[in-house]
Amino acid sequence: MALLHTQYYKFVDNIEMLLDTDKNIRKYIEENNTGQYNEIIKEDDRWEVFYHLSEMRSALLNWYEFKEGAEILEIGGEFGAITGTLCERNSHVTTVESSLFRAETISKRYSNRKNLDVYAGELEDISFEKKFDYIVLVGLLERQWAGSFQKDTYADYLHKILGLLKPDGKLLLAVENRYGIKYFCGAEDLHTGRAFAGINNYPNKTKGYSFSKQELTDIINMAGFPFHKFYYPLPDYKLPQLIYSENYLPEKNIGERLIPYYINKNTLIAYENDLYNDLVDNHVFEFFSNSFLVECSLDEEFCSTIYAAISIDRGKENGFLTTIHKDDIVRKRAIYNEGVKSTLKLYENMMDIKSHGLKIVPHKLEKNSVVMPYMKNITLSNYLKEIIKIDKDKFVNIFDRLYEYILSSSEHVSSEFNALCNDQTRELNWGIILKKAYIELIPLNSFYVDDEILFFDQEFVRNNYPAKYILFRALNYMYYFAPHVNDIISLDILKEKYELTELWNIFVAEENKFLASVRNHELYKQFYKWAAIDKNRMYNNAKVLAGNIESISEYQVTPKMKNIWAVQLDLLKAFIEVCEKNKLKYYIIYGTLLGAVRHKGFIPWDDDIDVTMPREDYEKLKKISANEFKEPYFFQMPENDADCFYNGYSRLRNSDTTGISVMDIGHDCNNGIWIDILPLDTCVSDQKKLKRKVKYINIFQKLIYAKVYGKDYEKFLNMSKFQWKLCCFVARLVKHNWLCRLLNTAITAYSKTDTEYVGIFTHYARYQVFDKSNFESSVELEFEDLELKAPIGYKRCLEMSLGRDYMKYPSLEERKPHHKGIFNTEYSYKKYRDLFFDIFRDCENKIIILFGAGLMFEDYMRKNSKKHTPAFLVDNDKGKWGTKRHEIEIRNPKEILKIQKEKRKVIICSVHYREIEKQLNNMGVEDYYIYIQEKEWMIEEE
Repeated sequence: MALLHTQYYKFVDNIEMLLDTDKNIRKYIEENNTGQYNEIIKEDDRWEVFYHLSEMRSALLNWYEFKEGAEILEIGGEFGAITGTLCERNSHVTTVESSLFRAETISKRYSNRKNLDVYAGELEDISFEKKFDYIVLVGLLERQWAGSFQKDTYADYLHKILGLLKPDGKLLLAVENRYGIKYFCGAEDLHTGRAFAGINNYPNKTKGYSFSKQELTDIINMAGFPFHKFYYPLPDYKLPQLIYSENYLPEKNIGERLIPYYINKNTLIAYENDLYNDLVDNHVFEFFSNSFLVECSLDEEFCSTIYAAISIDRGKENGFLTTIHKDDIVRKRAIYNEGVKSTLKLYENMMDIKSHGLKIVPHKLEKNSVVMPYMKNITLSNYLKEIIKIDKDKFVNIFDRLYEYILSSSEHVSSEFNALCNDQTRELNWGIILKKAYIELIPLNSFYVDDEILFFDQEFVRNNYPAKYILFRALNYMYYFAPHVNDIISLDILKEKYELTELWNIFVAEENKFLASVRNHELYKQFYKWAAIDKNRMYNNAKVLAGNIESISEYQVTPKMKNIWAVQLDLLKAFIEVCEKNKLKYYIIYGTLLGAVRHKGFIPWDDDIDVTMPREDYEKLKKISANEFKEPYFFQMPENDADCFYNGYSRLRNSDTTGISVMDIGHDCNNGIWIDILPLDTCVSDQKKLKRKVKYINIFQKLIYAKVYGKDYEKFLNMSKFQWKLCCFVARLVKHNWLCRLLNTAITAYSKTDTEYVGIFTHYARYQVFDKSNFESSVELEFEDLELKAPIGYKRCLEMSLGRDYMKYPSLEERKPHHKGIFNTEYSYKKYRDLFFDIFRDCENKIIILFGAGLMFEDYMRKNSKKHTPAFLVDNDKGKWGTKRHEIEIRNPKEILKIQKEKRKVIICSVHYREIEKQLNNMGVEDYYIYIQEKEWMIEEE
């Protein structure tokens, strides 16, 4: 088992000061014995969770050729994202992690590893009795000297590391590039969270310093490493997909195989994939690479790999490593043991198409790897992009030949075996059906050599598929990656030529299913959300440069956020007025208290207001709230608004605004912008009684959540599917008000006990304890334009809830609003409620019209076709007009106007609902509803 060494650790960890994210990651690891975290990264949308638990992290070094029996020193193990890969591929790994909490977590994560030693502490405090073959230093060098610009300080650090290497040892060093192309595109800087900070040489103080290539080269040389080899991980070293090197630089069209991602897209002004061709043409790719991975050595022997493509996102069975080596050999092998069969199948596929007369790059099978010669010829894809500019007839002729190859690549079968055909599409002209359809017989997977097409990498095969589907893929990706082609030969012309027009949308749907499957869109939905680019928004970000937003504490506060704050301040003033009128005590708490102390107002990235009240005053407020708060104010409690729930405290809302959290989308409750009002209760000192109290609170919270949201989720929060289903079953048997009374009784239990503590118990699965003496009186603190009451012991309250370093700013990754949903200060939530909630109300004897005939329509039909079948569909795609889906005709949107308003029910069934709303409003159609497939799609980004 992994050994944990703590004798060199000199500090005392304060668990209360740890970030919630760190605590959650540890909990995920402790509760998972398999070492697989797919379900977690699928459900938890935090970048930090993905970064530390996703297997995509291992792509940084899983291709590297470590020598047999190597001993590794990993400096800065974090939570062990790369540690496991190092253990798998080497004889022994020693990991050093400065945080005891994280070191303990690494040892738990890899408790079954017999070749792992984990040391907690600082590297300089640890004595090693041996030297190492490799030292791995990932993302740590930039943060060693608190943003120092002095190269010699970093060189000294590396020189000390050099002393831990064997004479033929290697240092593998991964860092960000201050001049990475993504930073010129407006991506936020790693250390400051501000766009262009590194490019401007960090004009303000920063906790880290990223290097240019020349700076890093100088540091390596100064440290005493005479030899080095640069690698260029794309899109960066954190989640690599492609790794180039100084011995193998990219050609054009990197974007065909690269998916950049951005955790915060708010400041983007350009898209890096649109710029790589120019970087390659101008021979400046190395200067602008987003990250560097450097192999530092005392001799000239380096890894033979000069390029690697890693597809971890394709899963255990289809994840491959494709590497090019300095001896002009290409190897393709499975990343996981489960993929060995796929490797063998790939080889069989190549031999099969060769037997059918297609020319291929020579392939041979060697130790479960497919080995090929490196081809220096141009890919057919790149050739077509150039030939179209001078000879469009040849462009078409090549596609003719490609189609001939597709048709001859397999035996043909009868049309009755067509795997894509159904009763509604049987009459369409599907063309030849291939027994084996090699769907990668496209320009991206072929070379153009001496006027011949040579195919390679035929990984995917489908049985009984139309040959036209493969041709569709060839054309689709050609025009997607080379939009200029459409200016010379319209895609519509080739659709007609190859009789693809009526099949095109069917093939698009099939391709989307294929991509979602092969790229694990469901598993990696968070990654693809970070990868999605809104170019219109990107272009509009020029307004940011014109001063349209204000920057506070290295965080950009938008006008929208300021408007939300204004509503919340108004709510707070109304709340205070009622409290003062009725002599009720209140105290600002949590983020609002911290904002008053540290910012004299809102924390720039905070999006709510928190106040707490002693239980006696809280109960008085509940009783008088209906009379004291007039429209638009609404005092919301679990008892008076049964279609939402948030652990048992109350909210004061503004009914003229919208503040709908994700889980309340589609629920019939007051969803105005709010402030939180939390009761402050007695906290019993007896630990057994306290544990019993918390247990019952959590039980009743779960039951109320199940009562309110049971139909929305298959599993909820930290509950297993079984626990959630059990809660839902029990909740159906009990009235809502009774559950609320039980929860209130549990929260107020032991209220007459003599104790020195009070606490807030209306959180889920946790509670916050304070010293009772801290609330004996109050002190006024400045908050924006108000003087607010804070606990007399507010400093101690902040220490107990946020840790002793509460005045320090959190990491850049943590600086973001906490609430996701739909927020609008200009419209009442009722507008959205009417659009989303109970969309089938009053639909009897009405003609149902769905706007949208895409994939969301399939979801609608699966769930609602029996009771609410649409009379017809409308869609903006002219190619669909006159066709049918599920025997329902697709028409021009103008057909809506032919149905009288009182006789129709228009339902938008598309992820592009905002654009369709505008279109309908322009048409004079205001009586519409919106179908929700995934609530996440409805969220408006702050």
